[in-house]
Amino acid sequence: MAVRWKDKGKLVALAGTERIPTTSMDGGAKQGGGAIAAEEDIHLTPDDLRGFATKVKIVTEIVGGEITPAGDTDELRPPVLTAALAIANPSSAMRDGDGFTIELIDNGASRALTWGSKYANRMGTLPTATTAGKLHYLGVKYVAADDKLYCMYAAVQA
Repeated sequence: MAVRWKDKGKLVALAGTERIPTTSMDGGAKQGGGAIAAEEDIHLTPDDLRGFATKVKIVTEIVGGEITPAGDTDELRPPVLTAALAIANPSSAMRDGDGFTIELIDNGASRALTWGSKYANRMGTLPTATTAGKLHYLGVKYVAADDKLYCMYAAVQA
């Protein structure tokens, strides 16, 4: 069961040993092992919720000029770019509506950027190169019907 929470601050502030009744919409796996059937009632403790709310997955490693997100990546944040960079398609499946942010900065010289076949422009335009010495911040969202990661915004530091 994958859960993404909008208000992480309030969720992390939960305390005590309360058990919160919820219903699994699509089934999944229990944290301690075992299966959850679709629409099965389950009980989550605040510690369970805290675990979901605070695990942010940031991918930073460049291998052979390429950075590869996983399906559960929250942010791509490679080190300062000293050469061209290829942003690969995710290495595992993504769920409809999932997305992640991408933060890029070069070492003062513009660097070429290439994108995997699943990336596409929508509300924002994927850059083909960095602007020398400027931070780039992008957001992509996965649309399962198209099997694409659409660029929803792309900003460059002023």
